[in-house]
Amino acid sequence: MRFIALVPLVVLAACSEGAAPTKQEAEAPPAEQLSAGQWEMTTEVTRLTQRDKGAPAIKTPEGSRSTMSSCVAEADVKKPQPALFGQEGSECTYRDIYMRSGRLNATLACSRAGLGGTIATNVNGSFTAGTFEGTASTETSLSGEGDVRIDAKLTGRRTGDCTAAPAKG
Repeated sequence: MRFIALVPLVVLAACSEGAAPTKQEAEAPPAEQLSAGQWEMTTEVTRLTQRDKGAPAIKTPEGSRSTMSSCVAEADVKKPQPALFGQEGSECTYRDIYMRSGRLNATLACSRAGLGGTIATNVNGSFTAGTFEGTASTETSLSGEGDVRIDAKLTGRRTGDCTAAPAKG
């Protein structure tokens, strides 16, 4: 009689072996670097704030989107070239970068042809070997009128092997 009572428990245990993994089991360890290859980064402006009375020197209205493609070389997987996170038309260098355990925080100093002054960008986000999600906050300190603050959402993904030379920044 005891045998019959245990049969449902044995069947239940056998069925649970193939059960879906728990949330903790499904989460992979955080990435320490990006995968080398071609990356596509999409920027969507979520807020544009004028900081002075002049017309904005950088014209990127709220809701505008842009997509850039950059090659991350094998030598740059732990510290990608700043062009991956910079705005199109800007030349950028890192002031500071932290990239560990799936988290990225970077401060970039950028310039643009025809604009005197500085463009500072702070990028915060999370990444896996093949994806990036985060935000960017850019503030201009230009020699003339037109200073702005631009807040943006960033999403990126590895699209395959590099199709062009690595971006220089």
